[in-house]
Amino acid sequence: MAYAPIIIILTAFYFIVGIIFAHLLNDWIKGGKAGSKPYTRLTMLMMVISFVSVLLMATTVVMNGFLLENTKAALIA
Repeated sequence: MAYAPIIIILTAFYFIVGIIFAHLLNDWIKGGKAGSKPYTRLTMLMMVISFVSVLLMATTVVMNGFLLENTKAALIA
C-alpha cells in the first residue's frame, strides 16, 4: 500500500476544500457578511456530506489495500 499516504493527503485536501466551500456558500446566502453564523441547513448538509464522503473514500482505500494484499498472498500461495 505505497499509495495510501497520497490518497490520505488527497482526501484531507478534499475535505478541507469542501468545508471552505461550505463557509463561502454560507456567507453568500447570508448576504456577504463574512463569518456570519449560524449556518444554514444547506451549508450544514454540505459539511456532513463532505465529511461522510471523505470517510467513505478513506474506508474504500483501506479496504482495497487489504483486498489487494490478500489477493497477492492467495495468488502466490
